[in-house]
Amino acid sequence: YLFNMSTLRVAVALAVFVSLLDIAQLVFVNDPICGTKNVVNPQTRVAGGFSARLADWPWAVTLKACLGNKNCLPSTKQHRCDGILISKKHVLTAAHCLLNADPYIPTDVHLGDLHLDPNVNNGSFGMDIPILNYVTHPLFVKPFPDNDIAIITLKESVKFTNFIRPICLPTDQNLRTRNFVGTNPFHVGWGYDPLSRAAYRGLHVAQITVQTCNDTSWGFHLNPNQLCAGGNGKGGCEGDSGGPLNYQYYGKWYVIGIFSYLHLCVPSGAPKGPSIYVRVTSYLDWISDNIH
Repeated sequence: YLFNMSTLRVAVALAVFVSLLDIAQLVFVNDPICGTKNVVNPQTRVAGGFSARLADWPWAVTLKACLGNKNCLPSTKQHRCDGILISKKHVLTAAHCLLNADPYIPTDVHLGDLHLDPNVNNGSFGMDIPILNYVTHPLFVKPFPDNDIAIITLKESVKFTNFIRPICLPTDQNLRTRNFVGTNPFHVGWGYDPLSRAAYRGLHVAQITVQTCNDTSWGFHLNPNQLCAGGNGKGGCEGDSGGPLNYQYYGKWYVIGIFSYLHLCVPSGAPKGPSIYVRVTSYLDWISDNIH
């Protein structure tokens, strides 16, 4: 009897310990400061959305690469894709930004800034951190959009400020099971101007609606691991890959989507068709397993 009770106590303690480890693994990427922001500048309207306010989206980062010159100087590296800061050392982005992207594989992450032009002083203190390594989802096969998600590990830990903060992962059970259709999250990104073929110099924002998008007129059918949103002049465009779809829940911001691809970005730079995002809630276990 004593042996059985002791064995039971050990088994219960072990089960509780394992459960706590599982919970801790999910909470690890959700720092207490996640999803909060300290806005210091007014917002102004721009075509198809808004220009971002300083410190309004402190988890939005840009991935920099040598475009056209593999051995370029650090000061001449340019915007390649967007990314999403989720912890002091980890950034989410789209897998197609990294896998088989040579010679334009990003080498650095630029954080804490609003404008891509280093000569523009907007009151922030942007910084570059080298990429240590990255992992893409094992089921992602370029150019197919399924499982278009990757995790970047930074070479150095980030110090959180008013301008650099992580967004929360949607680990709450109410968010994990939500389909988000009919909600109005915010798309954030730098993107490209199709006319000049250059990245928009300032971060742009658009509030868009999540749709079902299983419409034959667009020639595609969503799978359960994707979200569809925007269109009609709002949403992501070329160069926005890897950027966040931001959803507010009980006062905090959560990343529910990662921009993957779009249908028809018109010459004005506005998306005519809907944007397709990786559904982050479908990959929470994979993210937790690959954050070290």
